[in-house]
Amino acid sequence: MKETMNMKSAGRTFKKIYRNYKIKIIHVWSHELITKALFDRLSRLGITIVPYYLFEESKSFLNMADIKPIIDKPYETIILNRSNINLIKGFGNPSPTENEFLKLWDKDCSCICLTCEGDVLGYGWVDYRKCNYKYLSFELKNNEAYAFNFQTARHMRGRNIAPFLRNFLYEHVGNMGRNRIYSITEQLNTPALKFKEKINAKPLLHYVYFNLFNKISKNIKIKTMKNHFS
Repeated sequence: MKETMNMKSAGRTFKKIYRNYKIKIIHVWSHELITKALFDRLSRLGITIVPYYLFEESKSFLNMADIKPIIDKPYETIILNRSNINLIKGFGNPSPTENEFLKLWDKDCSCICLTCEGDVLGYGWVDYRKCNYKYLSFELKNNEAYAFNFQTARHMRGRNIAPFLRNFLYEHVGNMGRNRIYSITEQLNTPALKFKEKINAKPLLHYVYFNLFNKISKNIKIKTMKNHFS
């Protein structure tokens, strides 16, 4: 009973802080005064704070339409499916489980893949039904797609695998009449943000997700972006 009362009290406090200090929270975050170390420490205490961007991507944004992976052996882009799932077993990073892939296929997601001599060098997923990020979900229109969970083999990083796969993604979904692609990147993931700048992805919306002891959660839209980082 005492624990329940404390949780209710904490919940009321959180709501009061959110209501009275929302502008201050936004101001502090916009000036990058909150660090990843602080977020990690809060997470261990049961308080989760995740700032992230919703991006729009398109082949028309990409200045590297003819980019090729730096590989000195024959390579191939394929759509990975149940019949050739064995290719992913030696991927590493660590290797994804077969069950994870089966669940995504059951949801009608597609997995695009770059292979070389039977090895997977990189892969990524696309959802045609909805944006399925854990903190943000919305239904997609017939001309939209959501790209997520793109991975490059550790030993192949820096060899243009990621932008090449992105270009293949744009062509693949474009052939299906889907020319607007969404993706999400967490703000503290610096390498991923640099990649989004490299492919000229356009940030659309800036969010911060809050969760208090898995009891109270808020997904706050900080602002609508103007096609640039700020």
